[in-house]
This record gives sequence, structure tokens and C-alpha cells, in this order.
Amino acid sequence: MSKQDKSTIFGLVVSILVLVVILLTNPKPTVIPSLQEWSSGLGTLTLNRYSQIWIDSQYEDQLLPVGLTLHDELIMIKDLDLPVHVGKPGWGDIYLTLAKGDDVIGVEGYEIEIGCKVIIRSETADGVFRGTRTILQILQQASSNGLPRGTIRDYPRWRVRGFMLDVGRMYFPIGELIDYVKLLSWYKMNEFHIHLNDNQPSPTDMNDYSAFRLESDVYPGLAARDGYYTKAEWSELESIADLYGVSILPEIDTPAHALAMTHYRSSLVYSEMEVDKINLASDDTYQFITNLWLEYLPIFSFNTVHIGGDEYVSGASTSFTKYLKYLDDLMIKNNKETRMWGSTNETNGFDSLPPGISLDIYDYYSSDPQEAVAKGFNVVNTIDRYLYIVPQAGYYREYLDTQWLYGEWQPYVFGSKRYDLDPNEPHLLGAKFCVWNDKLGDGYSTEDVYNRVRPAVQTLSEILWNDGSDTSYLEFTRLWQKIGDAPDTRSDNNTRFDDTNNLAIKGFAYSSSIENGTPNIASQAIDGNSDTYWQSDYLDDQWLKIDLLDHYHVSQIRIHWGETYAEEFRLQTSKDGIFWKTISTVTDFQGGLFEISLPKNSVRFVRILADKASSKWGFVVHEIEISIAD
Repeated sequence: MSKQDKSTIFGLVVSILVLVVILLTNPKPTVIPSLQEWSSGLGTLTLNRYSQIWIDSQYEDQLLPVGLTLHDELIMIKDLDLPVHVGKPGWGDIYLTLAKGDDVIGVEGYEIEIGCKVIIRSETADGVFRGTRTILQILQQASSNGLPRGTIRDYPRWRVRGFMLDVGRMYFPIGELIDYVKLLSWYKMNEFHIHLNDNQPSPTDMNDYSAFRLESDVYPGLAARDGYYTKAEWSELESIADLYGVSILPEIDTPAHALAMTHYRSSLVYSEMEVDKINLASDDTYQFITNLWLEYLPIFSFNTVHIGGDEYVSGASTSFTKYLKYLDDLMIKNNKETRMWGSTNETNGFDSLPPGISLDIYDYYSSDPQEAVAKGFNVVNTIDRYLYIVPQAGYYREYLDTQWLYGEWQPYVFGSKRYDLDPNEPHLLGAKFCVWNDKLGDGYSTEDVYNRVRPAVQTLSEILWNDGSDTSYLEFTRLWQKIGDAPDTRSDNNTRFDDTNNLAIKGFAYSSSIENGTPNIASQAIDGNSDTYWQSDYLDDQWLKIDLLDHYHVSQIRIHWGETYAEEFRLQTSKDGIFWKTISTVTDFQGGLFEISLPKNSVRFVRILADKASSKWGFVVHEIEISIAD
């Protein structure tokens, strides 16, 4: 063989090896929030019935609950029943351990090595738990039980990644609060702020609606009759949150928003004109509030509590400032840090505030963020114009503008260059969005609230953990529906619709576009809820595609169009998503329900090609039903 022939063969072999390496190299896994660092290995590791979960024996107490939770969730997501043991892993196993010394990862981050086994390590059990969320999200999207080989190093940009729920004006059963904990953890959010008391806005009578949501032995009858949390329920919530790496930030809101207290004891009231505000000139007020906090401080496990402190009486800055300092001293004596709403309008400015307090700044006119950090206060961005949801109110937002947030917003943005902070400001802890139930649940349900919260959690988790995914917003919304709800919740897509013949709601929906600035994404056309919908951008020639995830003999397709619909559209099916068969071409459609019966055939994909809209507002589809042949 000549040297030239040998050289040619050698070059061919090298080329083949390079091609094999390229084919076996794994792209960065897509999860929410996106991963900070990914180093690809070659090929995949497949979990199977011989795989097991192993806990490092040195850290059994800390990590065994994490392993047991992972065991249960793998059954829910992939029907994988992996035994949990303490000891050393073997080939194809999952190993949970702790490791010290990585300053970049910190106490919340984690590292995952996927090679001949899966190793999840962190400095803390919380970090390991977050690593299990990543593994589960990868598996949630996979058609098999394969994991891409490689190394993940993942850690948050911001310390506070939060959500506040107003349960004072609308009762949420404890099971729903637990579901919120799991949702936040699923997307690596770490703070659940629960606003525990409030009243209808601007009350004029002591009998107007108010509620305090914790049972009290010190003040029997203070807890709201339409729903409250027992101490056992609250302890259960705290225990689950601790396992899931979520801190419960409890808020007892005074000296305003306190009608539940003044209704319970009329001597506390500030005046007949200010019935929801307590009298800060009374010793009885101080004793009442002190006793209330001392009853609950031993139960609240997070090292921070929220004292409210917003929207008190104008002109009472001296008594208001004295009260804030008293509460802060009370918290310090009980080994707690204090958070309050940024309300320096009610004080004599930042110099009047307790120096160690941190501020949730919701209005830069009430508290100037730049001045706050210059004075040494830690702040959390809760700016109302971007981060407030108030259902059915007509002011603030029904849904957060997730598209704008995803593409434009960061936690240091408060809405004006005069007030925005430096991106590297050390006193900026992070951000939080809020749901306020000013309308007391009138015209909407707790499920409606959840439907507003989930897209906000998904979007803000991406911004607060990473600085935004490198995918488009449309691709990001497609990832939403793939990852879905947290396992073992009542909203979990894996179990919610098992008893229906509608195949669509078990699949995934994709679209060419969505209406700018809304959460009306494609998945809402297959969620089984006729009140939600997909709306396209304001253009003709849009499409909506559904992947049924398997092949079925589809017998009927029903499309429930909205007020703006397709006058002309084509309905297509496909076995592979590549080659499409047009089963109906519709012209001069008048809107409403479109339905068609199909001959027996094998279908996995269904696509609507919406060619011409009935108005300039694009296309709206409320629901698509796809039925299987008998």
C-alpha cells in the first residue's frame, strides 16, 4: 500500500471519528431556568429497572428525604421505581452527596456529573434538591429514560427569587399553598411570601370584610371564619417547604390593613374614619401585637419575617417610626430579621428606619431605590407597575407581561432611570411578584389565580436564576408546556386528564406566534378550559400544531374558534411531523365551532394553517378536541 493510500485511509478514519464525536456530543439540556454551565460528554446514560438511588452515608440525615422524594417523582414522571439505599453507587445509578468549597456554586447551586452514573452534589441539601429538579425536567421532556452525558454547574444570580400571595383577602386551602411550594421549587424559586391578614380596600365600617388566617390560642376567635390555618397545618407547610428548598416568609400586616384586629378588639382602632388602622398611641395596641407575634415566632422557621408597614395614616410619622423600631427590636430579640414594604413616605425618610431592616420596594415614589441602597438598606424589587397581579380589578395587571419581562426586564429595573439600580448593586437582593386579591375572589377562583401565577413563575425564574435564556420567547413558551407543573400537585399535567377521551390535552401545542405581551400561548388551546385560549400575533398566515406524542386512529377533530377566527384555513395531519396530509380546506368560514370526522388512519400530529383572519387582531382558538376512534 502506498503512502498516499495510507494517508487517504488515515484521513478517512479521522473524519469518521470526528463525525462520530460530533454525533455523540450533546447540546445543553433545555430546562427552566436555563443552566449556567454545561460541558458535554458523549452519548447518553439510560436509567432502567436495574438503576438505584444511593445516598452518601456521611450525609444520610440530610439527603435521605431528598432521595425518597426523587424516588416518588420518578415514578410519577417516568414510571421508574428506583430503590433508595445508603452507600456507594454502581453503573447506571443516581448518587446524592454533599461537597464543600465551591464559592461560585454557593449554598444554592449544584453540580451534576452524568457519565456511567449520575452524581448530584452541592454544599447543601437544598442545592442537591435543586439538582434533582433539573434531572426530572430533562426526563419530563424525553421520550425515553435517557440522560445526556456531561457535566452541569448551576447556580443563581439573585438571592431572592420570590412570589407573594395575598391569602388575607382570599382563602387558599393549605393543600394549595403546598402546591405553590412545589411549583416554586420546580422552577428554583426560593421565597414564598404569604400575606396573612388584610381587609377589603378602603373599609368604612368595622363589619366590612377582613380576615386573619392563623388560629390563635392567645386570641380565640381572631382567626377568620371563612378559612384559616391551624398550627399543625402551618407546621406541615413549613416542613414541606424546607425539604423543597423554599423559604416561607410570613407577613402579619400592621399598623394598616389591620381591620381583622380592630374588629376583634375595637379599642385598637385608630379612628372611625380609619377603621383598618391600629392606634399607635395606645399601650394596649403594643401589648396586643406583641402577644400575637410571640405566639407565632417560634412556629415561623425562616430567619426573616415581614411586618407589613405600608399605607398608614399620613402625618403620623413619629408614632409610625417608633412602632417600626419596636417591632424590629422584637424580631431581633427572637433571632429574626425584619422585612417591610418600602413606605418611607409614612416616616421621616430612611434615616428614621431601623438600620437592619430590608425593604420590598413596590413604588419608587414611596421609597427611592437608589437612596435606599445608598443608606445601606437591602432591597427586593417588587415594583407594582411590572410585578403586581390584581385579578378582576381593572387596575394593575390580570397577567404579568411575560413576553416583555423575558426580553427587556431585569431586577435592577424599577421603571425609571432616575430610580433604576446598578446591575451589580450588592444591596439588591433580587425580585418578587405579587398577587393581590383586592376583589376578595369575586368573579374568580383559586384555580384562576394559579393560572396567572404559573407563567409568571416560569418567566421570572429564568430571569432571576439566569439572566434570560438564549432562546426566543416563543421557544421559551414551548418549553413551558413541556416542563409543565410540578410532580405531585393537583395541577400536574401527568395526572390531570387521565379520564378523558380528548387526546389533545395529553399532548403538546406549538404555534407560529402569540399575541404580543400576553400569556395566551399555544398550550391554552389544549388545556381543557374553554375560558383560556391561544391568540396569534396580528398577522395572517399563522399556524398551530399539536403533537399527540404517539400514533392514534383519530376519528374526530373539533376546533372552538374565538371572536377573531380564520375565514380561510387548512387542517392537516401527519405521522412524523414532516410529511403532511391536508384533510380539509375551509373558505368563507363564519366562526364558532368547526368539526370534522376522519376515516380510520394513523395520526400523531395535527396542524391548523390559518391563512386569513376575520379581523386585524389575528387568530384565537379557545380549544381543540381530538377524539380517538372506538
